[in-house]
Amino acid sequence: MVVVVVVVVVVVVVVVVVEAVVVVVVVVVVVVVVVEVVVVVVVVVVVVVVVVVVVVVVVVVVVVAVVLVVVVVVVVVVVEEVVVVVVVVVVVVVVVVVVVVVVVVVVVVVVVVIVVVFVVVVVVVEVVVVVVVVVVVVVVVVVVVVVVVVVVEVVVVV
Repeated sequence: MVVVVVVVVVVVVVVVVVEAVVVVVVVVVVVVVVVEVVVVVVVVVVVVVVVVVVVVVVVVVVVVAVVLVVVVVVVVVVVEEVVVVVVVVVVVVVVVVVVVVVVVVVVVVVVVVIVVVFVVVVVVVEVVVVVVVVVVVVVVVVVVVVVVVVVVEVVVVV
């Protein structure tokens, strides 16, 4: 009778431990998924904001350049100096091209940095999850083995 009670207790303990491990693994997986979703949303929002800022800057630069060209053309028509118009138009075009190139380079660098940070965060989170799951499984296996050994010793003594 004592042996049956001990075996039932061991089975109950093993089942409870296994259920606890399953719950821990499920919680860890849910946390990882939530973290990855949050990281993806943040990356998307940052990229969208950067793109919008770049578009606004480019539009402002182009509008300012057009206004400058129109003003210069009007002034030159009044003064009738074609050389001044050509020089000013060339300067404005060069400034616009330089500003657009700088903005594009900055956007590319920012997007690359964001993607690299995202990849590093995801890899680190996944490594941490794997380590946690392995540690939990090892602890559960050790606990189950210890419980089984104790039960076997108790049964042998009885």
